[in-house]
Amino acid sequence: MNFKSILYSPWTLLPILSIVLRFFSFFPFVIDHDESTYIVIARDLLNNNLYFKEVIDTKPIGIFWIYALLEILTNNSIFWIRFLCALVTGLTAIFVFKFSSKWTQNKFSAWASAVIYLVSISVFKRWGVSPNTEIFFNLFTILSFYLILFNTSTISKVFAGVSFGFGFIIKYVILADILAISLFLLSLAFVNRKLIKDGLLKLVPIFIGFLLPLIIVIYYYYQNEALNLLYHFTFQVTSRYPSSFRILDVLQFYGDFIIRFLPLLIMGIFALKANNSFLHKFQFLFIVWIFLDILVISIPGKNFEHYFIQLLLPMSLLSGAFFSIESVKNQVHNFSRKWSIIASFIFLILILHFQKNAYYDKPEILRDVKAYLATELKSGETIYTGNYQQLLYFLLNLKSPTAYIHSSLLWNPDHIHALQIDLEQEINKILNTKPRFIVLMEPIPPGIFFEKIKAQYSINKIFENRILIWELNK
Repeated sequence: MNFKSILYSPWTLLPILSIVLRFFSFFPFVIDHDESTYIVIARDLLNNNLYFKEVIDTKPIGIFWIYALLEILTNNSIFWIRFLCALVTGLTAIFVFKFSSKWTQNKFSAWASAVIYLVSISVFKRWGVSPNTEIFFNLFTILSFYLILFNTSTISKVFAGVSFGFGFIIKYVILADILAISLFLLSLAFVNRKLIKDGLLKLVPIFIGFLLPLIIVIYYYYQNEALNLLYHFTFQVTSRYPSSFRILDVLQFYGDFIIRFLPLLIMGIFALKANNSFLHKFQFLFIVWIFLDILVISIPGKNFEHYFIQLLLPMSLLSGAFFSIESVKNQVHNFSRKWSIIASFIFLILILHFQKNAYYDKPEILRDVKAYLATELKSGETIYTGNYQQLLYFLLNLKSPTAYIHSSLLWNPDHIHALQIDLEQEINKILNTKPRFIVLMEPIPPGIFFEKIKAQYSINKIFENRILIWELNK
């Protein structure tokens, strides 16, 4: 393999494109509260704290293990953590390319699918720029699909199951993708009247592989004599989260997504309806895959935009397959290569321009808050970040006075109910550690928490955007 073929390989170009597209998002301390939680809890896990006991969140442990590895590899640099996350999206795009290439037998479609995936998750903050659980388990999903559909060996199916298992311990909603591929395999076997041999028996090695990451998690808690905690947070806490369904909210939620990604939806619909033997081969798979993803996105009723990242995977494959339609292929060949390069370059410049304005040029008050606290705090003194940015614990190398790291867990009634938190007891526990500073962001939710803070603390400093530093009364 010569240098030119290496340079123009998807293994080279797609990770580079991912890094370029997301480059300016590497600089801020905080893009998203969830990412900050991953960073803080991962740091605490590396310090031998037990997840679900000394540090608590509502997500499975997998994402925190990933961030612990990222912190080891980057020496706790947020910039380089985001750089490695960009490589994860680049690697996902590589397997999108490989899947599309095998499926459509069209290299242009393969490149289109991979680039569309990278662009679609690198434009909007809440739809992919912020490194959330979805960008990690999407990698495991596409890897598993590729191994199952385009490799015939049993060992490849075991590895596919292992990949699904790792995706599952990151976020349980990957079950929608697992169910989609399982139904597809069973439907093929049923049509060929080989339901047992080509259906159920093919799922056995996948299921065996899937169990391995789960066994690792169970063993981790068994070793720490905390299987009861694993059961409690996996089943009992999850079951207590309310699922609200308001038709206007749902219409706005999906309407926003449709408007942002309308070109992909249109191309995907044309690809699904195309009279093309290659595309028709997986028509049922994509219909079921998209339906189940939409279902699992809708069930929580939370309307968080990053849930749609899961759906962008099949959409990118379908919108790339649009270029395999015969009439479209002819138009592509007639289109000037020079003008397509110019148009792509202009589009890239626009993305980078808006990202620079949003992430690099925009002042970050957290930097000022961190600098002030670093100057004021004496050795042995602590803080509580209240309803503000929990990343301050990481930036100042401090331990949280509460196991509930994410700022919303003690300030949001839904979380308090689901976790069955004795709020007054937890407040007293925090205040008994006598943190010198408590950081609050207005509007401050009224209630017993704020009343107790006001009784023992006074405002020390006010930053922009009404970020208040409260200091313990002397």
